[in-house]
Amino acid sequence: PARAAEGKLRILVGGDAGAFQRVSPLLSAMGEPRLVGPTGSAAAAKVLNNYAVITLVSVMGEALLLADALGLDEDAALEILKGTPLGATVEHQWPRATGASPTSFRMRLAAKDLGLAVDAASSSSRRLAIGGEALSRLEAAIAHGMGEEDQARVIHHLRELAGEGSVVRRVERATGTALDRYRPARYLLFHQERLLPAFGREPLHRFARLFATL
Repeated sequence: PARAAEGKLRILVGGDAGAFQRVSPLLSAMGEPRLVGPTGSAAAAKVLNNYAVITLVSVMGEALLLADALGLDEDAALEILKGTPLGATVEHQWPRATGASPTSFRMRLAAKDLGLAVDAASSSSRRLAIGGEALSRLEAAIAHGMGEEDQARVIHHLRELAGEGSVVRRVERATGTALDRYRPARYLLFHQERLLPAFGREPLHRFARLFATL
C-alpha cells in the first residue's frame, strides 16, 4: 500500500494491448505498468520476478556465510558485495534482513511463490537446483516460527544455524561437560547455574530451541 501511494509499484499486466492502453493512465498513478503478454502472462511474470528476488537473497546469505568463514568484517563484506551483481539485492534486502526496514514480503508468502516456481519447472521436466535449496531454507526458517517475518530474514536464520557448532562448543566449555544431544532441555536445566552467568537468560531460551533441532 505504501509503495502504491508513492507511485513506486512495478505493475505487471497481462491482456489485450488496446485494453492496456485504456487502463494504463489509471495504473500509472500507482507505479510503472508494463504489458508482459496475453491474459495470464502477468501471473507467470510475477512468479519469475519473485523467483529471482528470493533466490538472490539466499545467494546473498550464502555469500555472508563465506565472509563469516573467512573472518571478514560484516560491513566490509557488504561493501564488497555492493560492487558485484548482488549490489541491488544488498541495497534493498539487507535493511529488511536486519529489521531496519519494515516487513515487505512475508516469508510464508515467499515460500508459496517459490514453491510455485519449482513446481512449474518440475512439471516441464526442468529442475531448479538453486530454487529448491532456497525453498528448503525458507521452510526451515518458517518451521522455527519466522513465517510472518520478511523473507530477507532467512539470512539471519542461515547464519545462526551455521554458528551452531561454535555455540555448542561455548556451552560445553562453560559447563565443562559434553552436550547431551538426546536430552538438551534437561542438560540446560541441570547446568543453568553455570550457563546463566556466561550467557544470560534470553540466549538460554534460544539455545534450548536450537539444540532441539540437533
